[in-house]
Amino acid sequence: MDAAIYGLIGTLVGGLITIIVTNLSNRKDVKLKQLEFGAQRAEANRISQRNERDRQIEKYVAFLGAYRQVQGAVLDIVLLLEHQPEKWTATMNEIVDSKEFTDAIGKLNDGVAWIGLLSSEETAHRLAGELSTAHDAVFTELRRAKNVALAGQQPSLDAVNAKRAAADAIFEELFLILRKEIKAV
Repeated sequence: MDAAIYGLIGTLVGGLITIIVTNLSNRKDVKLKQLEFGAQRAEANRISQRNERDRQIEKYVAFLGAYRQVQGAVLDIVLLLEHQPEKWTATMNEIVDSKEFTDAIGKLNDGVAWIGLLSSEETAHRLAGELSTAHDAVFTELRRAKNVALAGQQPSLDAVNAKRAAADAIFEELFLILRKEIKAV
């Protein structure tokens, strides 16, 4: 009978040890899985942040490039008016009606909106709005110059050039802010 009791006690102790070892092993597995999931979650967050940064940079670059493209077209129009006034109206219409120019204006307008959404700098928001207004003023002056040219007179480009210079100054200030923001992201 003693052997049976010792056998029963041995079986109970062995079962208890098996339960403890299994519990410790399961806890270790759970901890490893938590660490693994934490690492996966951290990697997913890094990828998401990198994708967000890339999207932000892409939007800023599109805006900055579109601004330069539009300003280049405006400069072409001004130079034509100065040096070839007889071809100016037709060439201006070709430039303004071109798909490239229309796309650049669309990117420029989208960029102003994206800066409002993506930028954490209040100054950038304000400058984007000012740049949009200044850009509109450039085209207002170009229309005035066009009307004078259509009337057969030589228009003064002083107002156009002053508006261009004002828009460029705002652009340069905005560019510096966006560049800092891109580096910080």
